[in-house]
Amino acid sequence: MSLPPVFDQAIARVFSTWTTLALAIEHSWGGRDSKQKGQLLQEEITQHLIASTKRRRIPSHENQDDVDGLADMLLKRVDELFNCELDDGSDSEVAYLCLRIFNTCREGDTSFADDFLKKFTQGADLSKCQGKDSIEYVTDEELLLSGMQGLDLEGIREGGEGNSDSESDDGNEGGSKGRGAQYVQQE
Repeated sequence: MSLPPVFDQAIARVFSTWTTLALAIEHSWGGRDSKQKGQLLQEEITQHLIASTKRRRIPSHENQDDVDGLADMLLKRVDELFNCELDDGSDSEVAYLCLRIFNTCREGDTSFADDFLKKFTQGADLSKCQGKDSIEYVTDEELLLSGMQGLDLEGIREGGEGNSDSESDDGNEGGSKGRGAQYVQQE
């Protein structure tokens, strides 16, 4: 499929004006190759849109499910590439713009892409961004759950059913071994 050159220019401008992505690249949230990861993300979305023309129904900016689907892809890839969770709704805005530019250019109408390029002549202005330092502490419950990851809990029954206090796990009376004794290595 052949799209007009303005399509690639407009998609590149969408990504360059995306403040979250610009911050991720500027502050190397994706490591030393953050700039390349930003370019990779743009290429993946472009290829995804072009590949969608082979489907029975081409995704549209007018269909909220299509916008949400592309937004989910952006959300996932930004998290994977930059370890950044998007909670500002920008993924949906970027998805909508990408789909609208794609749909209109695919139909031969470049007016939206041209208008977008005229309106947004520069990348994101990061000088207006203000960071918010926050410290999040781990609760005792989160620490306990973290420590239990991978712990084999077979044999422990809910509600305290099973062995009584006077009977140990090996069947001996006296209860000298507690319920956790089965997890201690036997010599």
